[in-house]
Amino acid sequence: MNTATPTPAPRRRLWWALTATAALWLTLWLTPALLLPPPAPTCPPSSPRWRGVYHLHAVDHDGIDRSERARAAAQAACLDFLIVTDHNHTLGQLVKDDRTQPTILDGGEWTVGKHHHGQLWGRHHGERRNDPAAALRVLNHPTASGIHDLADLSDEELAAFTAGTMGLEIANAPRLATHTPAWRLAAALLAGPARRDLTFALLSQPAPARDLWVQLRTTLQQPVWMLCGSDAHGGMTPYDLFFSALVLHLPQVQEDFEPILALNAITQGCGVCVNEYLGDPGHISLHQDEGSLTITADLPPHAHWRLLEDGREIARGQKHTTLRPQPRHNQRRAFYHLELWQDPSLGTLPFASLWAIADTCRLPPP
Repeated sequence: MNTATPTPAPRRRLWWALTATAALWLTLWLTPALLLPPPAPTCPPSSPRWRGVYHLHAVDHDGIDRSERARAAAQAACLDFLIVTDHNHTLGQLVKDDRTQPTILDGGEWTVGKHHHGQLWGRHHGERRNDPAAALRVLNHPTASGIHDLADLSDEELAAFTAGTMGLEIANAPRLATHTPAWRLAAALLAGPARRDLTFALLSQPAPARDLWVQLRTTLQQPVWMLCGSDAHGGMTPYDLFFSALVLHLPQVQEDFEPILALNAITQGCGVCVNEYLGDPGHISLHQDEGSLTITADLPPHAHWRLLEDGREIARGQKHTTLRPQPRHNQRRAFYHLELWQDPSLGTLPFASLWAIADTCRLPPP
């Protein structure tokens, strides 16, 4: 008589293996939330900068207006402005009321062909429709819309870049994971909800749109202004989580925030995109004057800046510096931008994370 125990069916073994894997991952993911307090909202001390967020939606695709959540998250992060880019013809309460904490710039986002265009200001308020600022557009998350080089741009878009009326979103918070190496993505998922700072540190890498921006400038031989977008919708992409991942820093020209001055700073290349989960870098700027480049920075020991010429690194350091790049023998113009990098560690695993990106500011230094 055969008394051997029958082997489990392959399907049952697979089910138990998947269940055990999911339970282990859930345990590891929840452990930081149980043991560690969540990071406080980033709220740097007062400094000569305006801080804000570009590309957010008060009204999600589901039609629900989450304006109050967006305002509360902006106030918790001490932001000076929000550039709201609701889809097509939606109009959330955030741009209807007249409360001024923070200042709301009423932009928008449209689908043009397969591409997404954002507008910076003047979309909903009739008294501002004739303002030149209303003509400023941004090509949002370009690589996610199928734009990988100049050949993918329409003639109208190329003309707008040439005229200086269109900028490029070089980083988009929800899409940071799409170009992250697998090991960093896995570590970010394991970091858990309580360590969002580690999550976004692991995901913070140069996006392909940064390379497209470099290509645009070198090919067109003229500046192209850039922005970074939170693309928070308030549902699966919460405002309080995504706002701090990509904050736009602008020079504070005067004490009170003034939209026209802020937009002028953006189009003059003076915006700095900062992952504030990695901390506050302080005042960062890059200026060019008669062949010399002046870098303003005072970074901690675990961070450094990298100066890039047409996308190629030519120098790095930590402190305020003035450099004179090698002159070119051809007639082509060189374009420079600055990247801030941090070198922290996750346990014993070292990794470098992109902290901030700054263009060459064409306004006079303060």
